[in-house]
Amino acid sequence: MSLLVIAGDKHAAQQALSAIRRAMRLKCKDIKLSSSDTDSAIAYAQELFAAAVIFWL
Repeated sequence: MSLLVIAGDKHAAQQALSAIRRAMRLKCKDIKLSSSDTDSAIAYAQELFAAAVIFWL
């Protein structure tokens, strides 16, 4: 995903991020996390992604 951002394909990066969020929500549902825990997990993953993108830029 960071390669998409670096390449400047913001639309593809947004689609990939949306797919990741959906997959994370499904996984969190499978392991029976609460909605607030799910939201926290997704927010944390997004922070990690943002930090990774900044590192590669």
